[in-house]
Amino acid sequence: SEHQRMQEEVQRLRTELQLAVETKATALARAESAEQRLALGEDRGTRARQGLLELLQHADALKRGLAAAGETLSAEAESCSQASAANAASLTGSPAAAASQPM
Repeated sequence: SEHQRMQEEVQRLRTELQLAVETKATALARAESAEQRLALGEDRGTRARQGLLELLQHADALKRGLAAAGETLSAEAESCSQASAANAASLTGSPAAAASQPM
Protein backbone atom coordinates (compact mmCIF):
# COMPACT_ATOMS: atom_id res chain seq x y z
CA SER A 1 0.00 0.00 0.00
CA GLU A 2 0.97 3.64 -0.35
CA HIS A 3 1.37 4.09 3.40
CA GLN A 4 3.79 1.19 3.63
CA ARG A 5 5.85 2.49 0.69
CA MET A 6 6.08 5.88 2.38
CA GLN A 7 7.21 4.25 5.66
CA GLU A 8 9.87 2.28 3.77
CA GLU A 9 11.02 5.45 2.03
CA VAL A 10 11.21 7.28 5.38
CA GLN A 11 13.19 4.37 6.85
CA ARG A 12 15.55 4.37 3.86
CA LEU A 13 16.06 8.13 4.18
CA ARG A 14 16.70 7.77 7.92
CA THR A 15 19.30 5.08 7.21
CA GLU A 16 20.98 7.28 4.57
CA LEU A 17 20.93 10.24 6.96
CA GLN A 18 22.47 8.14 9.75
CA LEU A 19 25.16 6.92 7.36
CA ALA A 20 25.85 10.49 6.23
CA VAL A 21 26.13 11.66 9.86
CA GLU A 22 28.54 8.81 10.66
CA THR A 23 30.56 9.54 7.52
CA LYS A 24 30.74 13.23 8.46
CA ALA A 25 31.85 12.37 12.00
CA THR A 26 34.53 10.04 10.64
CA ALA A 27 35.71 12.68 8.19
CA LEU A 28 35.87 15.31 10.96
CA ALA A 29 37.85 12.96 13.20
CA ARG A 30 40.27 12.24 10.35
CA ALA A 31 40.64 15.95 9.62
CA GLU A 32 41.35 16.70 13.28
CA SER A 33 43.90 13.89 13.40
CA ALA A 34 45.56 15.19 10.25
CA GLU A 35 45.68 18.71 11.72
CA GLN A 36 47.28 17.36 14.88
CA ARG A 37 49.87 15.41 12.87
CA LEU A 38 50.58 18.50 10.78
CA ALA A 39 51.03 20.66 13.89
CA LEU A 40 53.33 18.03 15.38
CA GLY A 41 55.32 17.88 12.16
CA GLU A 42 55.58 21.67 12.05
CA ASP A 43 56.75 21.70 15.67
CA ARG A 44 59.37 19.08 14.91
CA GLY A 45 60.44 21.05 11.85
CA THR A 46 60.79 24.22 13.91
CA ARG A 47 62.86 22.40 16.53
CA ALA A 48 65.01 20.84 13.82
CA ARG A 49 65.63 24.26 12.23
CA GLN A 50 66.57 25.69 15.61
CA GLY A 51 68.94 22.79 16.22
CA LEU A 52 70.55 23.30 12.82
CA LEU A 53 71.01 27.02 13.49
CA GLU A 54 72.69 26.20 16.80
CA LEU A 55 74.97 23.69 15.06
CA LEU A 56 75.89 26.27 12.43
CA GLN A 57 76.71 28.79 15.17
CA HIS A 58 78.90 26.24 16.97
CA ALA A 59 80.60 25.31 13.70
CA ASP A 60 81.28 28.99 12.97
CA ALA A 61 82.73 29.51 16.46
CA LEU A 62 84.87 26.38 16.03
CA LYS A 63 86.07 27.64 12.65
CA ARG A 64 87.06 30.99 14.16
CA GLY A 65 88.81 29.22 17.04
CA LEU A 66 90.73 26.99 14.67
CA ALA A 67 91.75 29.97 12.54
CA ALA A 68 93.01 31.80 15.64
CA ALA A 69 94.87 28.68 16.80
CA GLY A 70 96.41 28.35 13.34
CA GLU A 71 97.60 31.94 13.45
CA THR A 72 99.08 31.41 16.92
CA LEU A 73 100.85 28.24 15.84
CA SER A 74 102.18 29.96 12.75
CA ALA A 75 103.54 32.85 14.85
CA GLU A 76 105.09 30.41 17.32
CA ALA A 77 106.64 28.40 14.49
CA GLU A 78 108.15 31.59 13.04
CA SER A 79 109.48 32.57 16.46
CA CYS A 80 110.98 29.09 16.95
CA SER A 81 112.51 29.24 13.49
CA GLN A 82 114.13 32.60 14.24
CA ALA A 83 115.39 31.38 17.62
CA SER A 84 116.77 28.23 16.00
CA ALA A 85 118.55 30.27 13.34
CA ALA A 86 120.01 32.57 15.99
CA ASN A 87 121.16 29.59 18.04
CA ALA A 88 122.74 27.95 15.00
CA ALA A 89 124.49 31.19 14.08
CA SER A 90 125.84 31.67 17.59
CA LEU A 91 127.16 28.10 17.62
CA THR A 92 128.98 28.60 14.31
CA GLY A 93 130.41 31.93 15.43
CA SER A 94 128.74 34.08 12.82
CA PRO A 95 129.72 37.73 13.41
CA ALA A 96 126.26 39.00 12.49
CA ALA A 97 124.64 36.55 14.90
CA ALA A 98 127.19 37.27 17.60
CA ALA A 99 126.59 41.01 17.24
CA SER A 100 122.86 40.51 17.72
CA GLN A 101 123.32 38.34 20.83
CA PRO A 102 123.41 40.10 24.21
CA MET A 103 126.78 40.02 26.01
